[in-house]
Amino acid sequence: MKLLLEQIHFTQLELKDRGSLKIFNMGQARRNAEAKNRKLNSLQLRSRSFKDKKELLVVYSGKSVRQLKNIAPEEFLLIKEEIRRKARKESRRSLLTWIITGIALILLLLFLF
Repeated sequence: MKLLLEQIHFTQLELKDRGSLKIFNMGQARRNAEAKNRKLNSLQLRSRSFKDKKELLVVYSGKSVRQLKNIAPEEFLLIKEEIRRKARKESRRSLLTWIITGIALILLLLFLF
């Protein structure tokens, strides 16, 4: 972090690259910082999705987190299938809602014009 702040204060960084002098301007430091932030954000999203999946297992199984560690593989597969089935049902319902809304909007526009 301190190195990044030092790079931001300088307008140009001079670095030796294979015997030749290579100059990086302010844009290079900014792009490096943005790439680092994107990587950190993706790591946070992965951990958040894992926590969400774990919470879904707890909700649908009706067991505590400690009891999930001792769950049988067959029961685990049934719980996962139930979660998938409910997710498919919800996505179909959402898609149907969007289609009906789109048709209603088109009919309204045709009626007005």
